[in-house]
Amino acid sequence: MSYASCSCSKAAKEAQKAAKAAKFAAKQAAQAQAAPKHKVPPTRPNEANVSGVLPPFVEDTPAGNKKPLRSFDDVHFKAYTPGAVEAAWYSWWEQSGFFKPQFDQGTGKIYWCDGTECAASRWRDHAGISTQSVVEKMLWKRQQKSRHDLGREAFTKLVWSWKDDYHRSINNAQRRLGGSMDWSREAFTMDENLSRATIEAFSRLHEEGLIYRSERLVNWCTHLNTALSTLEVENKEIPGRTNVSVPGYDKKIEFGVMTYFRYELEGDEKETIEVATTRPETMLGDTGIAVHPQDSRYTHLVGKTARHPFVEGRTLKIVADEYVDQQLGTGAVKLTPAHDANDYKLGQSHGLGFINILNDNGTLNENAGQFQGMKRFDARYAVVDQLKQLGLLVKQESHAMTIPLCEKSKDIIEPVIKPQWWMRMGEMAEAALKAIQDGEITITPESARNFGGVIGSSLRLLHPFLPFIMEELWQRLPRNAQTLNAQSIMIASYPQPDPGLDFATAADEYEIVLMCAKAARSLTVEYGFRESAHIQIQALSPKSHDIVQSQLLSIRSLCGKINPRLEILSLGTEDVSGAKAIYTVSPTINVLLDITEKISDTDAEIEKLQGKLKKRRSLCRSRSRCWIILRSPLELVMRLDAQRKRSWTKPSLP
Repeated sequence: MSYASCSCSKAAKEAQKAAKAAKFAAKQAAQAQAAPKHKVPPTRPNEANVSGVLPPFVEDTPAGNKKPLRSFDDVHFKAYTPGAVEAAWYSWWEQSGFFKPQFDQGTGKIYWCDGTECAASRWRDHAGISTQSVVEKMLWKRQQKSRHDLGREAFTKLVWSWKDDYHRSINNAQRRLGGSMDWSREAFTMDENLSRATIEAFSRLHEEGLIYRSERLVNWCTHLNTALSTLEVENKEIPGRTNVSVPGYDKKIEFGVMTYFRYELEGDEKETIEVATTRPETMLGDTGIAVHPQDSRYTHLVGKTARHPFVEGRTLKIVADEYVDQQLGTGAVKLTPAHDANDYKLGQSHGLGFINILNDNGTLNENAGQFQGMKRFDARYAVVDQLKQLGLLVKQESHAMTIPLCEKSKDIIEPVIKPQWWMRMGEMAEAALKAIQDGEITITPESARNFGGVIGSSLRLLHPFLPFIMEELWQRLPRNAQTLNAQSIMIASYPQPDPGLDFATAADEYEIVLMCAKAARSLTVEYGFRESAHIQIQALSPKSHDIVQSQLLSIRSLCGKINPRLEILSLGTEDVSGAKAIYTVSPTINVLLDITEKISDTDAEIEKLQGKLKKRRSLCRSRSRCWIILRSPLELVMRLDAQRKRSWTKPSLP
């Protein structure tokens, strides 16, 4: 073809494209001229417009009145529309008093629920420390100021403002979720009347000797300068050497290190005793060393004293106690009774000294000798360096440990002895138990009655999670003698399990049906069968054979689109010839797929599979897998498969 003819051909094509474009543009202009300038909204009621956008829902039910049910032909009820379904129900529930506690009208006793309502109503944390922590973080994020920069009065006003905002927000969210709290009894812990009641109760309990003051070990947060309950401490496990961010430190602090060092014996510097710790800074508060009474390495040292290397005049008593594990560490345990829960108990039983080395802000006090004024973790490194210089450091090695963290500040918790208020619970527990035994308090589950009907039970089961939808459906149910008194699902009894409806055998059989169908589908997908798959089920016990035989139609139905040719092998059939892929359903059931047509070179396939098995033997422990059996006895595969079955547990199938 010449260059000239090629150019003519291109020009002709360009002309055709231009003509088509002009024709299309003319058509678009004509349509635009014929179309109305504005879309006319649909005039028929209860019908969405062409775009599928619902018109705004208007709820005209007066507040507190029961919501009239609308037809499912209503555009807002043809499908689930949250605003339409949730509207009006909550104000009716409140007005009707459905959230009030239930009293026995005859005896006046109050009946307690099973804890669900209590848990739902206590999810908010009213503790002042928690509030302070949140507001401090907010203040720093917005203004880069601390509470100290703001001043006590201004910071207090900010806390109250934050409380009011979030109080409204949280309550509104609870109502939007359908929370069934009795709002008439809502109380704020710092209300004046509650504060007076708290002071009065505290004073009475103190006068009765039930509340007392005592110095005990507490969980101390140096960042918040406060004691925390055990529930406010997060325990973080680390596998070994780990750098952790700690509030107040520019660099991360290393944890998960066991430090071994020696104490010299008093009067004999040549003899030493080796101890180990993950908190070397606490050795500044050591007052004793414990060994096991039967540990021959240390029996000659019991009763003697060791000399503290940094605090002049301090000695450490060596005591024997069966608490010590001879096999752990060096078998000798340094004791810091004022800064460790276990050491605290040993210190009490052996009359050791309790020496606190920490100030409230986490710096070391005068009891730390030359390390006074240092931050606790700066002192950690300084102590190790000094031990090394004195020739007392033995070694340091990685060690798994648990780090206690303040859930609010993420500071490292320090066990510290502090004077705290405590309450004796023995007498109070006895009084509460007696009230229950005497019938003064009755505890019953919230689901006190059962009523028939699968739909009604389902609605009640789902109601705590979908309160508005379930109410909408509940109101549409036909009433019977058992449900006449349940004006609302909000006060309907919660369903209780019926042991008569527990069909364990049928459940096990259904599990077999599901697993067989799953096996068939998995095999056909793995080997690319879309149709004409030949599936065989091999049952090795009479019971399992009867089950798969009777459920053959169900298994085939659950196989889905593959619609295989399904065959149940005769009981006892073990040697299956031909190329088969096998899926082990249970120790007595296997599902096999004939894959002869998928394999052209049997020897090559065997070699390939052997290579895969050799490289990936670790996968033999997986719960389900397929093996190719090529003209080999199934018994051999079952023997190899027995090792895999020991690593996992199946349901109780026959």
